Amino acid sequence: MAYTTAQRKKFFELVDKYANASIYNDEAKDLSRRIAQMAKSPQGLNELAQLVTEDLEEEMKAYDIRPLLFGPVKQREINDRVEYRRKGRFRAYRIDRGGYVPKSQIFQDTVTVMPEQFAVRPSCQLDQLESGRISAVQDLRNGARDALLTEYSNYYYETFDEIGKKEKTPETYAEVTDAVDKQTLDAMLYTVSERGTPIIVGTHQSLAPILDFDGHTESMKDEIQRTGSLGMYRGARIVKLEQFTDADNLPVISNDKIFVMSEKIGHIDDFGKLRYREVVDGDHDELSIVIRREMGLTILYPERFGMIQITKPDVEG
Repeated sequence: MAYTTAQRKKFFELVDKYANASIYNDEAKDLSRRIAQMAKSPQGLNELAQLVTEDLEEEMKAYDIRPLLFGPVKQREINDRVEYRRKGRFRAYRIDRGGYVPKSQIFQDTVTVMPEQFAVRPSCQLDQLESGRISAVQDLRNGARDALLTEYSNYYYETFDEIGKKEKTPETYAEVTDAVDKQTLDAMLYTVSERGTPIIVGTHQSLAPILDFDGHTESMKDEIQRTGSLGMYRGARIVKLEQFTDADNLPVISNDKIFVMSEKIGHIDDFGKLRYREVVDGDHDELSIVIRREMGLTILYPERFGMIQITKPDVEG
């Protein structure tokens, strides 16, 4: 059966509502029976995998920081070849009167998007679904979401860290001890703002000292406390990288860097939607859902990028 968007939303509203209920009412019992019925046939398991994947795609939009970094995410088809041109400047010359004027082009070179594939394969025992366990469905959806968001965060951090190290100059790289200070951040903002509106990116811990800098009004601080958003500083949008732990409970990204970049540094492309395939493992009596996404993060102007490295003070002992 094909589910409408409204039906899917209602299904997961009930899943979230009754996943941990100790005593089921009639509404929860009906949902449990629906899950058990799905688990009885390959078609039903395919429907469940589709529901999980479609709801996962919708729910992850609330966690998507990419538009804050690069503007709208561009939707592409699978296997599309996408190229961006780095925009340069026309060149002017001083020549003898009547002499030859060399031509110049505003586009200097072309960068081809190289998408990365992200995949997760949540699984559960079939007998959990066959018994109608609601929490099993919630675990499939939430577990896949958390795993993908963790890997996305790692992808952004590693990309930015690589650029910061590769493009390091006295103007675009600075080191501070223990925490970022106003003078260092203001200098980096000044450098980057010459090339476009800047964005400040980091973890909550690395960015928190900014809230104590001059430039935040009391109303802005109240908004930060109310919404949890880090807001703006000196015209620069502050974007927080969520700190996730991996499957081994180790932090994915660290608190030792702040990235300052122009909002026109590059582009983000999605190649197709989340794709899924359900796999039934008869030997282990398991259902797993292979979920994939291809994403391209293309940096066109690394020279518009700065990094502040936060080091810990030496401790004598």
